[in-house]
Amino acid sequence: MLFKRKAAAPPPKYKICRTCGNRNHPQSGQCAWCGSRLHRPIDWFSSLGLVAIILTVLALLAYTMSDRPPSTSKLRLPRLGGGAETPAE
Repeated sequence: MLFKRKAAAPPPKYKICRTCGNRNHPQSGQCAWCGSRLHRPIDWFSSLGLVAIILTVLALLAYTMSDRPPSTSKLRLPRLGGGAETPAE
């Protein structure tokens, strides 16, 4: 033979409906026979984004609930009103 025959592509992995048991196309989201929703696995990028959102929310909650004293940094700008003058009684 002059040309080599290409190997056949593997068949797509069909999604099996949990309600009726029929095979459906891998990219379909709904069963063609009974109309029920098919399970769609979450890809790694979406799950990574979901984990990042959850961790951010938990960190913000921990930050707002923490009782920490105000900063005494010397890098702060002085107040315009004169600073820490005590009023005369």
